[in-house]
Amino acid sequence: MQLPVQIVFHQLDPWPGAESHLRERAAQLERFCPQLMSCRVVVEETQKHHRLGRPVAVRIEVRLPGHELTVNRRHDTDFHVAAREAFEAMTRQLEDFQQRRRGEVKRHEPAPPRGLPGLPQAEIGVETEAEAGAGAEAPSGSGDAAPSAGCPR
Repeated sequence: MQLPVQIVFHQLDPWPGAESHLRERAAQLERFCPQLMSCRVVVEETQKHHRLGRPVAVRIEVRLPGHELTVNRRHDTDFHVAAREAFEAMTRQLEDFQQRRRGEVKRHEPAPPRGLPGLPQAEIGVETEAEAGAGAEAPSGSGDAAPSAGCPR
């Protein structure tokens, strides 16, 4: 990383080992994407309820050349769960970013245009009503031709 990891605690005091744990996890992100420019981790207590525990939110902001990725995770009682889920989500985003950057993501070819004016329908693979009706038989007891399954009316 070009800049050191920033760790910020909002509305709560850092407890022993929390900052070192977050720095270790942030350093692991660089393994997935060596182009990391900066990483900022924000830990905040979202509400103060004596009966519900201490809801904690972890936000990770990562900057790459030309891109910025952000992840937010919240857990009702446990900082470690929120931090683990946030770093796992950021790891997935970085892996996806690397795959897109390398061109490993399959891109689908656009579907051919259908029903262009001036072209016969048979040339672009669409059956005309006359062709669809030629192979269909009338159901017994009815004088009407059955509609084609692929052509809604």
